[in-house]
Amino acid sequence: MKKNTKKIFALALVVLAVLSFAGCGKQNSEEAITEAIEAVCNLDDEKMTLYYGSSLTDEITADGLFTQDVLNALVKNISYKILSVEENDGKSVIEVEFTNIDMNTAISLYFTEALSYALSLMSLPEDQYPTDEELNAHYSQMLVDVLTAEDVAMITKTATVNMTYNEADQTWTIDNDANAQEFISAMFGGLLEVDMN
Repeated sequence: MKKNTKKIFALALVVLAVLSFAGCGKQNSEEAITEAIEAVCNLDDEKMTLYYGSSLTDEITADGLFTQDVLNALVKNISYKILSVEENDGKSVIEVEFTNIDMNTAISLYFTEALSYALSLMSLPEDQYPTDEELNAHYSQMLVDVLTAEDVAMITKTATVNMTYNEADQTWTIDNDANAQEFISAMFGGLLEVDMN
């Protein structure tokens, strides 16, 4: 009986070892792009830096208008579907379909409301005029309100992204090329394509 128990225990250890080594394999590019997208959805700066080379949070909030609340509103509605993956010799081309807020429509609506608010301020006496900080806070809140409205327009965009496998780090990263900009823009509902004039 003891011999059978030892054999069963030894067999169990071998099976466990085989299973643990099977899980240690190289991450494929589909898993990597899923993690990269989820990093944006969760505003995970560390993972964004790993996959994109920098934190998108820092880049998007750099101008001051896109506060943390605006950023939260931008990522709240991101949904995606990976349409295709072509992986070969450490290179991968991935096509992803994103649905998010239609930023062209949202920014147009925001500009209309912001202009109306700015015009309403013109009749105020100088001592009642808001400070720059108050104006920035108000404009940011206006943008959050536009982005979180129940009837906010949505758009679906498809983008292709290129990834490269780094053998030394055993990680996939997004290539910094024109496709990466298109990919990020699609993820954010066409944000980088919005005409701000």
